[in-house]
Amino acid sequence: MNSALIRFIYPRRWLGRGVGLNATVGSIASALGPSVASAILAVATLALVIRRECALGILGAVIALRALPMTPLSGIKFDIISAGLQAVTFGTLLFGISEFGHGDSWTHIGVELIVAVASGCVLVARQMRPHRTAAPCRPAAQFHCSHCRWRVRSAPSSPSRSPGVYAVLFQHRFNMTRS
Repeated sequence: MNSALIRFIYPRRWLGRGVGLNATVGSIASALGPSVASAILAVATLALVIRRECALGILGAVIALRALPMTPLSGIKFDIISAGLQAVTFGTLLFGISEFGHGDSWTHIGVELIVAVASGCVLVARQMRPHRTAAPCRPAAQFHCSHCRWRVRSAPSSPSRSPGVYAVLFQHRFNMTRS
């Protein structure tokens, strides 16, 4: 659940409580998820777990459609072409990085990275057009203020991109296993 939806669920005086509760539930789920998943997979097959998760996802969607409030729409249509370009960009980029980490052929890796860069360039050019009829995937206006540019530049040095993450990613590729 995102904060925009929380604004419509909780009264104004309880908005902080709603955001805090949402963050707490998300943090607890992230912490317990791997342990619960490993316990479930110890006694069940992966196919059974996937079927159960699909059923729970459908049930959750039905409950959400009935229980969550209808929020006002912006009136701007969804840009399906930009969404597709974004999916192709990040999908092929992640496949290319994964194949690099697993030692796949340089031809596959190169093609996927070229497709990722090309579709990313088309996506950025499309998002930067001045007269758009659909909402952008990422508002270009945020790059005009100095603190937003700083945040984008500092993203590669965030803790989630620590050297340990890169070491694990390329461990197999460069045979850097512990002896």
